[in-house]
Amino acid sequence: MVQIIPFAAWRPAAAEAATFACPPYDVLSRAEAAKLAPTHRFLTVIRPEAELPASVTEDAEQAHQLARTTLDKFKSSGVLIQDPAPQLYAYRQEGFAHVQTGVVACVRVADYRSGVIKQHERTLVAKELNRIHHFEATNAQTEPVFLMYRRRQQIDLLVQQAIAATPPHYDFISDDGVHHQLWPLGENISAALVEAFTAVETLYIADGHHRSASAVKVAGERGLAADDPRASIMAVIFPASDLKVLAYNRVVADLAGHTPEEFLAALAPHFDVEPAAAGAAQPQQRGHFGVFVGGRWYRARYTRPLSGDVIADLDTSILTNAVLQPILGIHDLRTDKRISFVGGAAGIEKLEREAGDTGVAFSLFPTSVADVMAVSDAAAIMPPKSTWFEPKLASGLFIHSFA
Repeated sequence: MVQIIPFAAWRPAAAEAATFACPPYDVLSRAEAAKLAPTHRFLTVIRPEAELPASVTEDAEQAHQLARTTLDKFKSSGVLIQDPAPQLYAYRQEGFAHVQTGVVACVRVADYRSGVIKQHERTLVAKELNRIHHFEATNAQTEPVFLMYRRRQQIDLLVQQAIAATPPHYDFISDDGVHHQLWPLGENISAALVEAFTAVETLYIADGHHRSASAVKVAGERGLAADDPRASIMAVIFPASDLKVLAYNRVVADLAGHTPEEFLAALAPHFDVEPAAAGAAQPQQRGHFGVFVGGRWYRARYTRPLSGDVIADLDTSILTNAVLQPILGIHDLRTDKRISFVGGAAGIEKLEREAGDTGVAFSLFPTSVADVMAVSDAAAIMPPKSTWFEPKLASGLFIHSFA
C-alpha cells in the first residue's frame, strides 16, 4: 500500500515560472548550466558551481553554501512563495509525441526501505554524497524524483476532474518544446487522492535514484520517525502507461586496436551485419542495433537465442556481454573513460560526431517501461544508462523545504 503526503511547496509566481524553471541538475554540463542560468534562474540553486571559478568542484562546500544563500534570497525577495497549506499538485507535460500527467506529492522513506518503492539502478557513492551535501546545505529537496505506478482508474478520474475544473497555474513551453502545466489541487482533492493511492501496491523509480537514496540517508542521519512528514521524498508520480522511454545509446572512443573491418568481423558470431543508410540502420525492434564505424552505418541483428533472464535479455546487456566487454575491452561501464552515453533525443548526428573516424557508436532500441518494472519486481539491477525518459521533469516549479 502506497502512502503519499501533501506538502506546502515553495513555488515561483506564475509570471516567472518559465524563466525560473530549468532542466534537472544532471542533464547539463557545467558549461551548459552557466550559459543557461541567466534565463533559467533555478540553475543557480541546483548547479551553483556554474557561477564559481572552475577550480571549485561541484561538491565543494563553497558551492553548496552558495546554493543555500541563493535559495534563501529567492525566498526572502518573494521570487519564491510558499503555499499556505499542504496539498498535492497535478503536473502535465506534453512533448516528444506524447502527454504525461502526474501527481506531485511526497512519498515515505519507510516505503523505500520496505520495498514498496522499487529501484532498477545501482547508485554511486560520490553522487549520493553530492545530493546529501546539497540537501543538508539548503535544508530542502530542490528537485523531484520521477516515479511511476500501474494505472488506477480512480486516480485518473480525480486528476482529470480537478484539472478540467480550473485553468492551470503554470502554463508555458520550455526551450526543448515541452509544454508544462501545473495545478494546485487543494485540500479536498488532495485528501481523495491520498486515499486513492492506498490501492496502489508499488511505486517504481523511473529517474532519480541518487536523489531518493540521499533523502533516505538524510532521514536516517536526522533520526526521523517513520511517520514524520520530513522522512519523505518529493516526487512526481505518473501512470506508467503515460511514459515514454527513449534509447540510451553508446559511443566507444576507439576500437581497442581493431580496424573497422576486423571489428565488424568480430561481430559475426553473434550478429548478422549489413551496411545500411543512416535512417535504415536505426533499430525498430529489440535485438536490432545500429552500428556506426569507419564513417558509415551498419544494421546488426542479434542471432543468438534469448535466455529468458530479465537482465541478460535486455539489449543493453546483450551489447555489453557480446560486444563491449569481449571485443572492445569495456569491463566497467561506470568508470571506463573510453565509453560515453548519448540520450536518444540527441539524434544520430551526435553519435556520428562523437564516434568520429576512430571510434564506434551504437544506437539501441529503447528499453520498455514494462522491462523497467519487471527488473524492479525481480529486485534486479539494470546495466548503467539503460533508460532515458522524456520529457524530463522541470526543476524549480515546486520545492520541499524543511526550513
